[in-house]
Amino acid sequence: MHHRALRRAAPVAAALLGLAALASPTYAAGVVVPNVDVDYNIGAVTLSGFPSGSAETITVTRDGVPIATATGTTDGVGILNLNVPNILPPETFACWTGFTPDILPGDTVTVTDATTGTNSITMPDFSVDRPVAGGAEIGLHGTAADAITGAPLVAVDGVLYNKLARFSVGTHGGAELSVALAKGFAGTIAYDAPASTHWTAHFVGLTPVDFANGLNATAKAATVIAAGRGAPVVPITMRSLFDNPGTAGPVAGCLAAVGSDAVTGTSVKTINAANATTPVTVTGTTDPNVRSVTLTLGTVAVPAIVAGGSWSATVPASSLPEGTLLASAVYTNASGAFHGKTLSIVKDTIAPAAPTASVPAGAYTSAQTIVLSTSDGTIHYTTDGSEPNLGSKVYSNAITLADSGTIKAMAVDAAGNTSPVSVFAYTITRPAPAPAPAPAPAPAPAPAPKLRLDALTVPTRVTLSSARRHGLHAVIFAPDGAKVVRVRLLRGGRTIDQVVRVVKGDGVLTVALPRTRKRQRHLARGAYRLLVTPGTSTTNLGVTTSRTVRVR
Repeated sequence: MHHRALRRAAPVAAALLGLAALASPTYAAGVVVPNVDVDYNIGAVTLSGFPSGSAETITVTRDGVPIATATGTTDGVGILNLNVPNILPPETFACWTGFTPDILPGDTVTVTDATTGTNSITMPDFSVDRPVAGGAEIGLHGTAADAITGAPLVAVDGVLYNKLARFSVGTHGGAELSVALAKGFAGTIAYDAPASTHWTAHFVGLTPVDFANGLNATAKAATVIAAGRGAPVVPITMRSLFDNPGTAGPVAGCLAAVGSDAVTGTSVKTINAANATTPVTVTGTTDPNVRSVTLTLGTVAVPAIVAGGSWSATVPASSLPEGTLLASAVYTNASGAFHGKTLSIVKDTIAPAAPTASVPAGAYTSAQTIVLSTSDGTIHYTTDGSEPNLGSKVYSNAITLADSGTIKAMAVDAAGNTSPVSVFAYTITRPAPAPAPAPAPAPAPAPAPKLRLDALTVPTRVTLSSARRHGLHAVIFAPDGAKVVRVRLLRGGRTIDQVVRVVKGDGVLTVALPRTRKRQRHLARGAYRLLVTPGTSTTNLGVTTSRTVRVR
């Protein structure tokens, strides 16, 4: 989940509906009610308030099939910690039998003993971000959904837990700040929008020390405390929680390795036309009690080879349908079959259509601007006659051909499929210009007036973007007697553009070269020279003044 900005979520009816009623059943003063906390994503179960010396059995069930068990005995104050981190003597400690389960949303955890009977709770689909500071409060974001329907839970709790650096407020001896059971601080929690599974919690009024401890605490999403389901002999409450940070596996002091029933990888993430005949191998892991695995990829089911806690299965890519394909597996132990973690791959072997051009190939008498189009993917093209490939230029803007040439283009879709190559050949033949009329006899040359500019103002440095938008500007102060001014723009001795302006009024002229937008867009970085010459006519010019402009 991405962090959203810390904000006050609008109150939503479903957000805390029944929170007070669900917070805890009411019992007579002094009655200690047994409670079970299941931090499912780390495989931790905490029992408190149970009779001392009570033998407990904890079972994880998935799809109605028992997949993991543990046993233990509560200590003198009725506490049992199963695979719980940071347990310190004299607290009791227990480990899972055989392997540590990777508990998933939808799994049911059951606690059985002679005193409370059989009580169970089903894990929701939780996530939670790390706590974030927002001014004088701590914010917590997460999601909470029913693991079967995907609908938001009726109620959710945000929790900050720090057993080693305890808070001065809160519950559990200062180890926990619970919004639902706020004690010594103010807490609010609400879903971010109607029908959304995203929620935001706020922890307000903490001391500076508690604030710092809260930012370093374990963030938890939790169900609001409710009565256990099953056949209780005495009342019992249960919570399911999701920790961040939190990873499935044995904690220090336990040796039973994690047993995760999961699809963990595939030989390809995308099946396209290039690898459509290559078999797809799917790999995964199992817990030690699994005897067989059947993989389903898309609509194809095949048995897997199981060995040493791992499995693999191969499916012909040609047998798979197009589209997004779910890789899932059915795991079978001595008690029955159940599901595990999944992942998805994509099959897309349909090549995109060849690109089209806005200007048909053919013969033309002027430059042509061609727009390429495709219905799917990215266009790669060449203009030198070579065949396009993935390393060819990516099309982004219209292509202008001033002279004859050939455009070759292909489309590549997200799966890597390539289209046929389109070829667009253009022949551009400009008509020959009409012969120029014979020049009139030149008049006898008159002595050239030695006119010289009074002043010439030109910026010495101009950015490329400014030059391409506005050209290169000069402010010219023509001398008395000047009737015309010739202005030329050169680069490397080649004339880019020139203009002759008539001098009027006070003799001050502003000139921008090149004069056309097309030529302005062709300006490049480098040095340009502006040559300005005043005269009494275009044939009687005086002294030329030169300035250098650098475009960067």
